[in-house]
Amino acid sequence: MGKLFCNATFVPLTDEDARAEALLVDDEGRIAFVGPLEEARERAGGAEEVDLGGAAVLPGLIDPHSHFTGSLQYLLFADLSECTSFAEITDTLREFAAKRRIGPDGVIMGNGYDQNNLVEQRHPDKSVLNAVSTDVPVLITHVSNHMGVANDRLLELAGITPTTPDPEGGRYGRMDGTGDLDGYAEEPAAMNPFYAVTTPRLGLDFNAMIGDMQRIYLEHGVTTCQDGATAPDMAAVLAGLAKA
Repeated sequence: MGKLFCNATFVPLTDEDARAEALLVDDEGRIAFVGPLEEARERAGGAEEVDLGGAAVLPGLIDPHSHFTGSLQYLLFADLSECTSFAEITDTLREFAAKRRIGPDGVIMGNGYDQNNLVEQRHPDKSVLNAVSTDVPVLITHVSNHMGVANDRLLELAGITPTTPDPEGGRYGRMDGTGDLDGYAEEPAAMNPFYAVTTPRLGLDFNAMIGDMQRIYLEHGVTTCQDGATAPDMAAVLAGLAKA
């Protein structure tokens, strides 16, 4: 047998109260036994014991809906999930851009802000991002990934102006009393013009990043994942990765 895992609470989810003391896997990593520790040791035949230090162990999660190709955002975007104010968003993006040495030909991306966690209790506007850069396009996306905010440079490059109508199924935010854009965009229909600018500037190499993208899922206990709303070019990439 391969390994015997112990000193943990094993929750097989076979019923509400099911618990076990040990888990035994074979040489190929397949689960061979879940149950009492002494019985696991009898079956183990001297297999290596792994002490899990009192952890809880559950079956791997099967993801029914996410965007695997979108997991690259956790590798290439600034993490805004801990920001509690507009000022913290600006500072985080500035530090990220400086560390990555992002110039005018690049793009500054951030992900995970939540207006409910900000002291301002509203979405940031383009002035927050213009404070990061007026030369480099800046885009931040909401924790839901269904809305975001662009700076003036990105609005310019995307061709979004005050006269641009709201697309069907989407909306652009506008300043009260002026009708000028405030940088906010809601739903993919409104955000896709931004992505058309930002994505080519990221210099993506999925073949180089595929290991790290899978690690992100595994670190959250997700052992089977899929990709929702796959673009045609990405379908070919995923097919190639599967063959490899």
